[in-house]
Amino acid sequence: MNAICLVVDRLQAGYLGCYGNRWVQTPELDRLAAESFVFDQAIIDTPELPGLYRAWWYLRHACESATGLAAESSLPGLLAAHDIRMALVTDDAALLASLPAELLECVEVRLVESRPATMPAGDSRQAHLHHVFDAALAWLESGTSPFLLWVHIGSLAQVWDAPHEIRELYRAEDDPESARDVEVPRFVLSANYDPDQLQAVMQAY
Repeated sequence: MNAICLVVDRLQAGYLGCYGNRWVQTPELDRLAAESFVFDQAIIDTPELPGLYRAWWYLRHACESATGLAAESSLPGLLAAHDIRMALVTDDAALLASLPAELLECVEVRLVESRPATMPAGDSRQAHLHHVFDAALAWLESGTSPFLLWVHIGSLAQVWDAPHEIRELYRAEDDPESARDVEVPRFVLSANYDPDQLQAVMQAY
């Protein structure tokens, strides 16, 4: 038996069709949701990666002490003890740096290097997210059963380089042309903000 766990940092549930969104098309995620349990009250222990993975891989709440944790009692350690391969494909170097070295000894790690971008990708195959999923698919093609493939994507906090044509799909006729920025926005809207400014962020996201 095999399993795939997909973690996408900063993916807003309200942008998914399975959570009621009718503006953005997410057919594959909606299909997956239709075959799964969909929770609307699931809350993570913490947004900090070390604590979050302590909860996921050690079954220790983020508020609990990290002392006394043994790799053999972790998720990767237990899988290794039962001859189940585990792989971690990620584009987040900070995640790897936050995980104990002895824990990663039980995991096949593939780090997808972030690609600096100054403008949107020419097509979807050139976008950073495509390279992450490409690496995950490559591992699946070479992997042998049984396995757990854990994919952690952090690029929504790194770069928004989707092709400009995709952003234009979500622009109404009376909206200004969608922005071509690729940097992740980091600002607070003023009380009298321009709605077009927020619209541009939503299209890029």
